[in-house]
Amino acid sequence: MTEANALKELQKGSEKALGWFIDRYSAYVTTIIHNILGNYMDQADMEEVASDVFFAFWENADKVHSPKGYLGTIARNMAKNKLRQLGDTI
Repeated sequence: MTEANALKELQKGSEKALGWFIDRYSAYVTTIIHNILGNYMDQADMEEVASDVFFAFWENADKVHSPKGYLGTIARNMAKNKLRQLGDTI
């Protein structure tokens, strides 16, 4: 499956296409999250943020034009938001 085909299928609600994106970009997303939160959260909590990123990707698939760019931006923003939430406890 190509990225363009996977995106079209994702926009139609395909769970298989979502799995394709998760397989392809999970390392990329988790690296971004780890670079921001690695010193403040354990692995399980960072995986939860990554899950939230892919859920947001799923929910907003109709707005996505560049999957890698979208995932990177969402991962960065969600990790920074989580860091702000942790601000009082770190």
